[in-house]
Amino acid sequence: MPGRKDEGVSEVISFVLILAMLIVAFSLWAIYAVPAGGEQMEEVHNVNVQLQFSDLKTGIENVWLSNSTGVIRESVLMLGPDISESGLEILSFPLTRASGTLRIEADESNRITFEDVTYSPLVIRYVSANAYVEDMDLLYWGGDGSVTVSGSTSYTLTGHQNHRVMVRAGMEDQILSGQGRAVVEYRMVKTFVAKYSSEIDADWHVFEVSVR
Repeated sequence: MPGRKDEGVSEVISFVLILAMLIVAFSLWAIYAVPAGGEQMEEVHNVNVQLQFSDLKTGIENVWLSNSTGVIRESVLMLGPDISESGLEILSFPLTRASGTLRIEADESNRITFEDVTYSPLVIRYVSANAYVEDMDLLYWGGDGSVTVSGSTSYTLTGHQNHRVMVRAGMEDQILSGQGRAVVEYRMVKTFVAKYSSEIDADWHVFEVSVR
């Protein structure tokens, strides 16, 4: 009987030690691996979303350069990071709650009227909400087709002063938020020539844009 009591105590002690080791291991993983993986995910996503935004700018320019009126094109942007961007694909635990918001609207402060219809420059804006790295703010402005990036890196992709990407003034704002994929669809409706200063004529390209 005394021997059996000792065996029972040993089993309890072994279980407690194993449990304690598991708790310590999980704590170390949560303290170090999760933030490191989350930071890597957000850094990679910041780079990827800048490239995707650049592709969107190029895609819009290709439409008016080729005069592809009525042809629907689309560009894909990831609103938030993906687990594959962490290097820890075997873990399903959420490493970051980072997300993003994509907004499409008309710049109502810069209106023109042509043939009794009022137009405004197209504005596409993406803003991230990161947990570990600095937030990104990307802005496409149809007034000259430029892209401005603000955040951990700041720079501007210049546009074309003699080309304007326009939408109908008063267009309803379109907003999509979350961590998933956003698809921006756009097509050029028409092009006309109008002045944007007292001396210079510009091609005004009218687009219809939506996001899903």
